[in-house]
Amino acid sequence: MEIYFDNAATTMVCKEAADVAYKVMTESYGNPSSLHNKGLEVEKQLRIAREQVAHAWGVTPGEVYFTSGGTESNNISLGGAILKGRKWGNKVITTKAEHPAVLEVLEHYREALGIEVVYIDLLENGLPDMQQLKEKADDKVILVSMMHVNNETGVIMPVREAVSIVKKAAPRSFAHSDMVQSFGKTGVTVAALGVDFASISGHKIHGPKGIGALYIKKGITIPTMVFGGGQEKNVRSGTENTPGICGFGEAAALAEKEHNNAEKITAEVKDIILKGVMENLPDCKVNGENTVSNVLSISFCGLKSEILLHSLESKGIYVSSGSACSSNHPSPSKVLTAMGRSNKEIDGSLRFSFSRYNTPQEAKRCVEVLLAEVPEIRRFYGRR
Repeated sequence: MEIYFDNAATTMVCKEAADVAYKVMTESYGNPSSLHNKGLEVEKQLRIAREQVAHAWGVTPGEVYFTSGGTESNNISLGGAILKGRKWGNKVITTKAEHPAVLEVLEHYREALGIEVVYIDLLENGLPDMQQLKEKADDKVILVSMMHVNNETGVIMPVREAVSIVKKAAPRSFAHSDMVQSFGKTGVTVAALGVDFASISGHKIHGPKGIGALYIKKGITIPTMVFGGGQEKNVRSGTENTPGICGFGEAAALAEKEHNNAEKITAEVKDIILKGVMENLPDCKVNGENTVSNVLSISFCGLKSEILLHSLESKGIYVSSGSACSSNHPSPSKVLTAMGRSNKEIDGSLRFSFSRYNTPQEAKRCVEVLLAEVPEIRRFYGRR
């Protein structure tokens, strides 16, 4: 039995999305900028996909801009907001929980333009220190960026509260949220967060890789960041990835339709593993509170997570030792470090992440393997 519990890293492309993408590649293969029927045919397909994503996101189709993924969406929105906002301010507020696709963008503008970047600390439960945010928010802030769901712990962040605090202090400021880990999984819309920009990715919801979307609130304009043929209303030039976009649209529509069922399935799978580990293995700690149903981070103190990861892999179970979105080179988790976890807790942390295609039987098998492998690894390598 092969068990895939690394869905926060990427998901299997569902058959429905793959079929749509294949059909577009082989039948509706025209360039949507062309004026002949082949171009008009695929332009119609793009319109349908944009409507599908918009409906699932709770926005209008005109507010959806297709990109190559969450990373590019973050780059375009953050860079555009900073370049526009620096006319009246120079401070950006974010958290220590953010994805590198946010943190590294902000660091670039700090070095290149002298923008002040304030990194809000995390509490032990993985939530940001909102009192600190209140103290740092002033009329110099041009942008606040807070992810909706953390990719390592699954903690749901108080985005709307943060946006409210910052905009009260700086009414002209922009607000952005990386929704890559929440879109299609939580049912939360952009409107519920109150942001001006948001980023999502297709391959986290059983869509193709290399496709994502950026939300820009109606009425807001930012400087062009990708120049060329003027596609995506001059926000992101380049011939559209039509198979990816159409596959993404189908995946978004299916995720919206299956949301309640998916949440029920992932909650059950998560609960089986959580109870199985915490009730039977000593020296284990759950990382984060107020988490989504599809992500579970556990520290197995007294062992190296990489050893346990490969031990599980040898039994056909695939998990992650943290975020797999930046590189495959192991390094201490900055998120768990910011939460104040000890070295042994960080060293022994694994992330289990689920999808609607997982089953309770898979969860029970995972627990069975963990109960056999963890004591054996601890005994062999010794407690630290």
